[in-house]
Amino acid sequence: MTKHSITDEQYRAFIGDKKVRFYFQRFRSFEKRRNPFSWNWSAFFFTWVWAAYRKMYGMAALFVVFQLIVLGPPVATIFVPASSGTLPPPFVFLSVVILIVQILVGSLSNKIYHRCALKKIASPAVSHSEQSEQLRYLHRVGGTNRVVVWIIVIFMSTIVIGIASALIIPHIVVDGRERLAKARLQVDGLADALTIYQLDNGTYPSLKQGLNALLERPAGSPVPSNWRSYISALPTDPWGRSYEYEYPGRHGEFDVYSLGADGQRGGEGADADIGNW
Repeated sequence: MTKHSITDEQYRAFIGDKKVRFYFQRFRSFEKRRNPFSWNWSAFFFTWVWAAYRKMYGMAALFVVFQLIVLGPPVATIFVPASSGTLPPPFVFLSVVILIVQILVGSLSNKIYHRCALKKIASPAVSHSEQSEQLRYLHRVGGTNRVVVWIIVIFMSTIVIGIASALIIPHIVVDGRERLAKARLQVDGLADALTIYQLDNGTYPSLKQGLNALLERPAGSPVPSNWRSYISALPTDPWGRSYEYEYPGRHGEFDVYSLGADGQRGGEGADADIGNW
């Protein structure tokens, strides 16, 4: 069966009800010219979804594997970025490669779909059967399939969520532990500075004088008799808040502490107060 002997009904039966005019015009256009390029926005943006929707499952599987292999390694750089804060060269390079591939797919997808149609129409099931049976066969092997698209989308979403969880959750756990350790270290440093302050001046800073008395000579009572600078800078806790100070303390002579991740008194885990007690 030659291209010119293919009937309009055969093409329309294969294409199905969705965008039949769009693809029919391009199929007939390909028969008149050798230029294989014809733009398809759906194929450009949603390559494997479009291919599966149009029942080209081999092409869909090929692009799913391609995207997993090509995008898998550099995706990690998004969730665990480089210390410089910029995307590494491999990610930029692969992004350009993927864009070029998508442009080629968007340009050639209609021709690929046309070749698929020619293959199905030239099959023995069409050439050796009556017209009504031909059209039923073409309608069955062609057209669109929404179910398989949803299955693939759910499958791919599960993979993406799994990869993201594997990359993000450990990073969050490690980050949380690092913040707790940093807060503990800063609390100990402030407690040591307050102890030295008391040894030099015979008393701790008042509640009003606060931790700033470690950095600048405090005004008001009690007046420090042998004040000197005890810290080079007044730190904030790992969550960006000032450390709390109480004198006299509820847990000891004085309390210096962070309110934790939630910024509230009490709590558990990362939300627990981190103090010198």
